[in-house]
Amino acid sequence: FASSDRAVGDLPTCRPCPTGTYSTKAGLTSAEGCVPCAPGTFSTMLGASRASACLACFVTTYSRGGASTCEQCPNGSLRSREGAAGEDECWDAPHFTPRHGFGAVRTPDGSIVVIGGVSRSDVLSDVWMLANPGAAWQRQTRNATWSPRGLAGSVVLGDGTIITTGGATLEGVGLRDVWRTSDKGVTWTRLEADLPEMARWGHAVVYDPLSGEVILAGGGEQADVWSSSNGGASWALRSQYPGWSARRGHALVALPTTGTLVLMDGGTFVTQNNDVWQSSSGGIAWVQLSSAAAWGPFFSMAGLALSNGSIVIVGNAATTGQV
Repeated sequence: FASSDRAVGDLPTCRPCPTGTYSTKAGLTSAEGCVPCAPGTFSTMLGASRASACLACFVTTYSRGGASTCEQCPNGSLRSREGAAGEDECWDAPHFTPRHGFGAVRTPDGSIVVIGGVSRSDVLSDVWMLANPGAAWQRQTRNATWSPRGLAGSVVLGDGTIITTGGATLEGVGLRDVWRTSDKGVTWTRLEADLPEMARWGHAVVYDPLSGEVILAGGGEQADVWSSSNGGASWALRSQYPGWSARRGHALVALPTTGTLVLMDGGTFVTQNNDVWQSSSGGIAWVQLSSAAAWGPFFSMAGLALSNGSIVIVGNAATTGQV
């Protein structure tokens, strides 16, 4: 294109269209006449005169158009084809972005539902479902009616209803609201009663199939136990002084054959615990089984009680990948 700012005498100097663009026309008077490479492509060539100079972004990279280089897809992407036009196209199939501090439950029909969480420098309010191990992830909602949050407590009830409780914002502000869904996260209804006493995040909630109650333990800077016999609509104090110290990021399971509760690890900003506690009274009285378990100390781990009475704990914030 012609540029008069570098004129020699009365003749303008022609300058090439910049990288990431091209032009098939002569006589342009400014760079605005150069055509940006299409999304999913890039060009390192100055003065490109044809669209074919714009090459498809390589596998695991993407561009939004007019690019001289392609950006790297996020870690964990599954892209196996060229030409991604945005970060949301870095995956071959529907996906949920890498995250931590999310809720995850298994419904009675075997579906897995992932709820919110923290992704990079943002908090999320999306919900995803995996109907079976061979299926693709299906987004139930992009933005749920509850506000974006991480470290909430989520649990599935005996009838397949899911409740999610409390959590924290990106700025670390604690939340108290309780929400319920009967369609695996597509629509949500806020319950009238908030979490008891104060905001909670990093707390543990579990459903006891024998009593039909939801048990909530700790969270934030708390060391207490509460129960709900109506799916989170109201809460009753079970124990104000359970014996174990204030903590968050702990695991809590209910053994399916006995209803016995087992609480493990967790901690605060100051301390990390490596203890195991058991309650055979629905959270009223607790007995310490170990002050130094064979693992950990672990923080923000997941716990699961199997039908044979075994307990599995998976990963943690300090040493991920351990089972």
